[in-house]
Amino acid sequence: MADITNRTSVKQLKGMGITIEDLHALIARAQRKQNRQQVNEERVAFIEEVFTLMTANVEQEWKNGMLLKHWYPNGKSANEEEEKARKSKHTEISRALQSLVDTGRIVKQNKTQTASGTFYIVSQVEGENTEGADVEETE
Repeated sequence: MADITNRTSVKQLKGMGITIEDLHALIARAQRKQNRQQVNEERVAFIEEVFTLMTANVEQEWKNGMLLKHWYPNGKSANEEEEKARKSKHTEISRALQSLVDTGRIVKQNKTQTASGTFYIVSQVEGENTEGADVEETE
């Protein structure tokens, strides 16, 4: 098969057995790849935004819902579209928190060994992985 360049004509493409469906599939594939790169860049930016919020108060024991209030201060909504967006943002925050834990920028801790007892704190030394550190409770 000959190489396809920007000078290849439609007649030459037909002669190679390439159909319009093949071309549409190639275009769709290129667009998905471009969209994936854009989504990854947006995720990285969102992770940094979450981390910036957390570093504004490093002593805080952060929970997903506390961060969610930054975008949705009124909580749940009766508006179906707004509620769908709020839930989507909740999921994004969870992914961002997990990514920050994985890189050691924050530490995931749990006081009660239940999901409701899970919280996150900013690592004292950024980049130091302190995952699994015990929480010291004072009486």
